[in-house]
Amino acid sequence: MYSYYKNSKFVFNVCIFFLFNNAGSLAQTPYFQQEINYKIQVTLNDRDNELNGDVTFTYKKNSTSGLDFLYIHLWPNAYKNNNTALCKQLMSMGNFSLYNATPLQLGYIDQLDFSVNGSRVKWKTDSTNIDIAKIFLAQPLSPGDSLVVSTPFHVKIPDAKFSRLGHVGESYMITQWFPKPAVYDRNGWHPMPYLNQGEFFSEFGTFDVSITLPENYVIAATGDLQTTSEIKKTEELIEATAALKSFGADNSFPPSSSNAKTVRYTISNVHDFAWFADKRFHVTKKTITLERSGKQVDCYAYFTNAQANLWKEGANDVADAVNNYSKWVGDYPYSSCTAVDGTISAGGGMEYPMITNIGEVSSKTMLTNVIAHEVGQNWFYGILANNERDHPWMDEGINSFYESRYMNQRFSEQNYLSSFYNINEKIPTAFGFEQVGYNEFNQLTYLFTARHNNDQPSSLPAEKFTPSNYATDLYVKTSLCFGYLKNYLGDSIFDSAMQQYFDEWKFKHPSPADLKNTFKAISGKDLNWFFEGMLNSTKKIDFKISQVKKANGTYKTTVTDLGNSFAPYAIGAYYKDSLVYFKWIENESKKKEVIIPIEQVDKIVINPGNNLLDFNEANNTSRANGAFKTCKPLRFSFGSKYERPEINQIFYLPSIGYNNYDGFMAGILLHNVNVLKKQFEYAVAPLYGFQSKALSGSAYFNYSYLMAERDIDKIDFTFTPKRFSYEKYNVDNDKAYLSYYTLPFSLSFRLQKLANKPSIENNMAVSLSYASAQVFDYLTQKEESQSNTFVKASYLRENFDKLDPGYFTLTVEGSSQFTKTYFNAGKELTVGSIKKAFFVNLFAGVFLSDKEKKGFANFQSAAWRGDRDYSFDEFYFGRSERNGYWSQQMVVYDGGLKTYYPLNTNKWMLSLNSTFKLPLKIIKVFADGVLMAKPENALGKSTLFLYDGGVCVSLMKDAIEVYFPLFYSSDIKDFYELNNYKLKDKIRFVLNIKKLHPIKIRDAASR
Repeated sequence: MYSYYKNSKFVFNVCIFFLFNNAGSLAQTPYFQQEINYKIQVTLNDRDNELNGDVTFTYKKNSTSGLDFLYIHLWPNAYKNNNTALCKQLMSMGNFSLYNATPLQLGYIDQLDFSVNGSRVKWKTDSTNIDIAKIFLAQPLSPGDSLVVSTPFHVKIPDAKFSRLGHVGESYMITQWFPKPAVYDRNGWHPMPYLNQGEFFSEFGTFDVSITLPENYVIAATGDLQTTSEIKKTEELIEATAALKSFGADNSFPPSSSNAKTVRYTISNVHDFAWFADKRFHVTKKTITLERSGKQVDCYAYFTNAQANLWKEGANDVADAVNNYSKWVGDYPYSSCTAVDGTISAGGGMEYPMITNIGEVSSKTMLTNVIAHEVGQNWFYGILANNERDHPWMDEGINSFYESRYMNQRFSEQNYLSSFYNINEKIPTAFGFEQVGYNEFNQLTYLFTARHNNDQPSSLPAEKFTPSNYATDLYVKTSLCFGYLKNYLGDSIFDSAMQQYFDEWKFKHPSPADLKNTFKAISGKDLNWFFEGMLNSTKKIDFKISQVKKANGTYKTTVTDLGNSFAPYAIGAYYKDSLVYFKWIENESKKKEVIIPIEQVDKIVINPGNNLLDFNEANNTSRANGAFKTCKPLRFSFGSKYERPEINQIFYLPSIGYNNYDGFMAGILLHNVNVLKKQFEYAVAPLYGFQSKALSGSAYFNYSYLMAERDIDKIDFTFTPKRFSYEKYNVDNDKAYLSYYTLPFSLSFRLQKLANKPSIENNMAVSLSYASAQVFDYLTQKEESQSNTFVKASYLRENFDKLDPGYFTLTVEGSSQFTKTYFNAGKELTVGSIKKAFFVNLFAGVFLSDKEKKGFANFQSAAWRGDRDYSFDEFYFGRSERNGYWSQQMVVYDGGLKTYYPLNTNKWMLSLNSTFKLPLKIIKVFADGVLMAKPENALGKSTLFLYDGGVCVSLMKDAIEVYFPLFYSSDIKDFYELNNYKLKDKIRFVLNIKKLHPIKIRDAASR
């Protein structure tokens, strides 16, 4: 199945490959790479968690130009303080552990004293990044020459919770730990600070490493073990592990031996060296023979009692992955491959040449998955060592494709969610995930982002991805892209191209152009749609069958490329559930007519069996005969289920509600919302009020139109009508209830995100809201209707970067009676060593006109009570209550005083609201200040300053909060005394239904 494609076409394409490669080399600087050969001696001090060592490396220069300095990576310094690139990146992701670390938890490298060819030289650390240094050479290094660099070094090993280098007690993960030159290639130097998101780029060479440590430690490392006594000890440990019938629960560290040992490793053709030491390791081993070369590879698993029952077959998983990658890509070139059970804060696993470190997992399937991925990185990172910082898709993305290929082969019959997360199969089945395998889960992961148009091109540098897109686009989307390419080319051609790429570029630094040239040469096809289009853009694969006509014994099928991707697509025809026709179609235009030369066809499908990258599978299928060919059968389901493209799903749920006027409400919720965003979504919830004896309820309708690579990338039209009772009155001693209804329409436009600022989102919106409410005239004893139409235009800018979170809104709002404008700016600030503890919001508003001066739309000094929500936009349990606990519900708008005070203005208002988190996270202190112009005809000064402050219990930010005022200005105090407010009357609370609702109604027109 995966044999070489050895016919004449293969030989011809190989010739074309070499022709392209040589032709390209004439137009640019010839390829070269430097060579670095290391000799390292290091001692572990497990009392103080330190390393003390000496490193000597020979730097052989193969470039054509001279060098008068070397860049050196000192990556342990990434853990030295809270001003490093690593710390800043972690904070931008919301991780402040390194920022708040104690000195004991930090790490660094020092005691450096560089010599070149035996003479001390000048060197300095970079002014911006202390984990980069520059060594100045006394004489330039000429092409073809070598020099010897040596230095002592000392490493304070950090806590392992920050990233990849570290320790947990006396378990050591020693990675990126020694002074190491940066890569110098035809594009110049590549000095780079250590980062968590964004991996590494180093030169190939040899390693001779001797490690001294207490005798009862077990070591797993890159390289071939040379110490005879340690080889014997490892074999004994393997035998002892195999003899165990069960593993104990004790995972404590035994005392360290007072005797020391030195263990030596050597290896060639690697670009890094990592080692792991623990006194608790069990070891298993499996030796395999590779099919093509007959080479033997020893596969190991090192693990503790922590998850021993999952790890006891770990060596078999390593062996299985090595076997499959060798068949698909190229033979594994080293003598051993190892997986280590350890602590890792940088993700589920982290790869190094010949060895990988894997963190805690939830199931055996998950462990197999992570081992497969990390072992696979030996090919894509270890052997094909592209620049991972600039082109991470070339290793993480392609490797994820092979991981997916492996998992589908091994676990094709299993439900992914239940086996991977170790949950009962009934749970995923209840939500429609019973048919979701590994590929389908990848599709779900990609579409979760893409359906909101939040995806990014797979080809971006690592630092340009948002943290979530680093997973969904770099790993998952790239994997799906290469799966699409494999299906288009066929297994034989695809595998031949990848094997040729591996053979040509192993132990080198390939570029995207090198991979592209190989695939184009071997396939004989123009693959620009893939390398320039699919990988390098956010265009969606979205093909639609627009029309099917039968004519002269054939079917004319019109296919529309809704995504403008110009990717090829396959078209298939079925008769009685059997595939009777299949063909790949080259796609040159937005719309194309495809002839299916089969007379008896029931169904026509685009990309049959290969829809995993398709943005909307629902439009991929059409019946071949009859009317309404693309209509799908309707199915009602309880709750919400994963979408199925072959049917139209309507979900139903019981719906309940309550307010002080309708009383308890019950009804049904009908919707089509599930985990994946649809272009058109709706939710309708009619309710019957048992107290008002009236029909109430709300609805949500949203249509999203996505555009790829445009100034505006998303347009949303939203309609959210609702009707409820809002006030009660007495007529002839009988209670009656007044009601309102609103018809709010909004149109929002999201601007395309900047590539270098993906965390910043800009939205513009306009909304039109019609609100009608019944009022009771006690003079006439009749109900009347009052209505208003409100128009609003808004601009919203939000920064979701956890290092610099904040927002800014500017709104103009009006009706036939008034026009006003206001803005809000919010920011989370740093106080001392506490991040995200201090939040401030600045509000400023001014009336542009107020024709009738009715006052209902005035700026309020206090957070809104229900009776101030003039457009009936919010949900209040006691909308018209003036006293009692329901009157104390609020929504924080305008001045935002948490104490109630009825003063308002139709002129201007400024306010500053702040909160400060206490160590007990649900407790905050708050303070508000409001400066406002008094409304017309008000007595006293023309301006007034109000303030308040106190304590807040915040169970869910902006959604469930209780405020306890402790101090306030004299005007508010006088108001409370005049109205005989008790302590309980001053407490106010936020219970925001919009924030709690599973369907988030959010656009720039919202306050």
